[in-house]
Amino acid sequence: MSLSTVPVKTPLKMRLHTEERAIYLPAISESWARMVHVGRPIAGLSITAADLNFLDPTNRLFRYPYALYSAGQHNTAGAVKDDIVSKRDRDETIVLGDSGGFQVQTTAGYFTPERVLNNMRWMEAVSDYSMVLDFPTGGIASGNMAPHVARLTEEGWDLQALNDTNRLGIDYNACLVQTKLNNNAFQKNHAPGATKFLNVLQGRSEAESRHWYEAVKHYPFTGWAFAGHHQNRFSLILARLIDMREDGLLGQVEWLHVLGISTLEIGVLLTATLRAVRRYNPKFQISFDTASPFLLAANQRLLAGATFDKEGWSTQAIAPSSYGANRNGDNLGDLLIEEMEGKGANRHRIVSRTALSRLLTLGNLRKPDNLMSNDGYMMATHHNIEALADAHDVAHQRMFDDPIIRDPLAAPLSIKTIAVMIDQIFDMPADEARSKIVEWKPYLDALRKNV
Repeated sequence: MSLSTVPVKTPLKMRLHTEERAIYLPAISESWARMVHVGRPIAGLSITAADLNFLDPTNRLFRYPYALYSAGQHNTAGAVKDDIVSKRDRDETIVLGDSGGFQVQTTAGYFTPERVLNNMRWMEAVSDYSMVLDFPTGGIASGNMAPHVARLTEEGWDLQALNDTNRLGIDYNACLVQTKLNNNAFQKNHAPGATKFLNVLQGRSEAESRHWYEAVKHYPFTGWAFAGHHQNRFSLILARLIDMREDGLLGQVEWLHVLGISTLEIGVLLTATLRAVRRYNPKFQISFDTASPFLLAANQRLLAGATFDKEGWSTQAIAPSSYGANRNGDNLGDLLIEEMEGKGANRHRIVSRTALSRLLTLGNLRKPDNLMSNDGYMMATHHNIEALADAHDVAHQRMFDDPIIRDPLAAPLSIKTIAVMIDQIFDMPADEARSKIVEWKPYLDALRKNV
């Protein structure tokens, strides 16, 4: 199939704001973004690397106007390199900037006050919304905070005294202190009219989450990014949103991002949350991200399809290297159909029918040793991005939107239960809502292992 005959999909994602949908953001790899921007020809095909730029609103293969990009991938002093993000049409796309707090926290010798400002300047140049540079509580268990505890103590911070007041731990208090210092630096040095900042919420428990929220809620940022255990524990998400409602802050939140999650179940439940919050704030938007399409391709994996029924929702992947050379001439889409049909008819499955799955053969992805080539990696990533975005579309259609295939009875009981609870909690007064969140915690957090 030639490029000219590849079907162009309606830019469905352009309607997400009006359709009241939580938005999946592919967390873009810097190397992939640069390779695609360079746009060199792809051997044996009528396309170039530039045709894989899904942020291009005129792209003939697949258009998707949302992404996340991390400052943690960029080691230069705030310098912005040419790639598909920095050169995008900003009127037609939205990119969230991740501040790279994890990399700053965990890389020996990497943290300096200058690094904080460099990462901020980089995000100001490339992102529409940007997370402030937090120090994640997720790094505590692995010992990543030890050098920062020593540094902050040397700078005069009495972390023991702080811990005496809240009993949440020396390392936790060090994470919070450094995050607040970074917040202050962002607030003081922000370029007017540049990116909008998202206040980051960390915490591994209700006590940590609530204390962190109280400590940072005064910052006049545009929205929030929920990190760590907030990604799949709806008891934490809902408790903080109720706090914001009661503090008079929820109506001011323009964007809420949930970091590091992209399961189909979480996606639809974040949409349920968005629709409940829009009773109070019609402009409220939620997004969520992972680098799964890039990581799958880097590990020689290709999304083949997804399963939707009351037993569970999930995506399935295949390893192109597992097929013999005699399959190189097979159309990729036909191979994916074969794989999904081979899983049996006892569950409802869909096939990842992307633009590239129609265009490519298996051999277009592989070297003579059957492993993916560099071009194959670029194309596999593009396929995975479209396949995962489409799977989220189908999940939403089944749960909410499409009058033909809408079938909430085919959703797992845990999803249906949490969706009903979310809707009811936002109709309750604060005390009742908080009581129900505690009572319903085992149900609200039932997806906590599905990261």
